[in-house]
Amino acid sequence: MPVDIPDRLCTKAICNQYLFKIVVLACAALVAYLIIRHLRKVKPSEAPAAPPAALPAPIFHPPQVLAKPSVVHSYGPTQNPERYSDNRSVPYSSGAISYASVSARPCADLDEGQFRKTVMANQEPALVMFHASWCGPCKATLPNFRQAALVSKRRFVAIEDSVAGDLKQQCQIKGFPTILKFEGGKPIDVYNGDRSVEDIARWASS
Repeated sequence: MPVDIPDRLCTKAICNQYLFKIVVLACAALVAYLIIRHLRKVKPSEAPAAPPAALPAPIFHPPQVLAKPSVVHSYGPTQNPERYSDNRSVPYSSGAISYASVSARPCADLDEGQFRKTVMANQEPALVMFHASWCGPCKATLPNFRQAALVSKRRFVAIEDSVAGDLKQQCQIKGFPTILKFEGGKPIDVYNGDRSVEDIARWASS
């Protein structure tokens, strides 16, 4: 004999069945989502990316310090070698004149007696500069005169006012600096050009 079940109980049972299915489907969906998410994060077939290579450290080269050329001068009794310690011994050259093969001599500082013996009593051509220690243009010209001596075949001589004696009157020196060209022991020409190393050396060779 069939049992008569109230409608209220049937409806509740059906709701419980649907609720159970929904819970099961939700759990399955959640598990599937977690599996897919895990698989996306972990890919065994891909090797980890290598870290970027470090840049090489810069190489520092210290600046080269060139040795300053030195020249040994034969200074006279009135000349202070330290005043002209910056004279260079390298051959001087330009587009107009080349002095690379010249066998040069340093400028000699003489007093009156030495000058008469080595210049006025000598037939060798020479370039002579009369200068004074108190003369500003002389201080600017004398280093160039000494430099020109190192690139010229001529003999170069410098004589200071205080030791020149009667030479100033004999050579008609009217001002300082005065550069004269001597030949045969006598002055034959006076220099009136630019007081640069090149121009003095060119005039000496003319």
